[in-house]
Amino acid sequence: MPRQYNRKFLAAMSAALLMCLVLDGCTSTSAARRQNTSLAGDWLFVSLIQTDAAEPAPEGTLITLNITPFGGQQAVFRATGFSGVNNYAATITITRGTAIQMGTPAITMASNDDTNAAFENTYLAMLAQMQRYAVDVHNGEPRLVLTDSGGNFSMQFTRDIFSNTQWKLDAYMTDNRGIQSVDARSENAPSISFNPGGRLTGFSGVNRISAQYRMNTANRTLSISQPAATRIAPPDEKAADIEAHLLAALPQTQSYQIRNDSLTFLNGDGHILLTFTRN
Repeated sequence: MPRQYNRKFLAAMSAALLMCLVLDGCTSTSAARRQNTSLAGDWLFVSLIQTDAAEPAPEGTLITLNITPFGGQQAVFRATGFSGVNNYAATITITRGTAIQMGTPAITMASNDDTNAAFENTYLAMLAQMQRYAVDVHNGEPRLVLTDSGGNFSMQFTRDIFSNTQWKLDAYMTDNRGIQSVDARSENAPSISFNPGGRLTGFSGVNRISAQYRMNTANRTLSISQPAATRIAPPDEKAADIEAHLLAALPQTQSYQIRNDSLTFLNGDGHILLTFTRN
């Protein structure tokens, strides 16, 4: 009986040990998958940091980095985006842990001789040298940090909530009636969208609008030109009121705030002008 008991005990212990090894392996694999997947997403360039000096993107230009899994492989990603003048594409391979190998970016052939072109050259050259990544939370928002092998410089990105996103007007501020709400779910709700090249387009609830904007994602400043609009007459007084306040508030904007799916425009005194919700 003792020998039979020992055999059963050892068999049970062996099975338990094997299960632990399997579960540990599964857990490690799952952790690796989560780590790799965290690199994927739509990112917006914030700054290039070298020798404790930060260089933001040129104002009015959204530099983007869109990372998606490539070919069904967990460690290989396709990186695409807008670098200031051209669209670009490259591959990213996770070689071990948080170590990565960047492919040389291929770009379109648009020509531009302004500061965007100079910045684009720097951005793409630095991007090709990135060899490590980290994803964390900074000021309540996801942040991607890419660094070179020696840690001499890094590139910081935040989640891109501007490109390819439509924002529906949720509320606007009036001088004598306070904040007025808008039904953002309405088919005719005013909306705006940001183009990476510095152009804002939208709908006032009555007319199509367009304007130029300048944005600094590092300190969240934002300026918008006086919008141009088509000339359709408002169908009623409420639509006219919303449109008038929207068109007046956009050029007063000097900064913005992001909270989850909410975007708020503020004036120079920090007072709320407009709030939007992600469509």
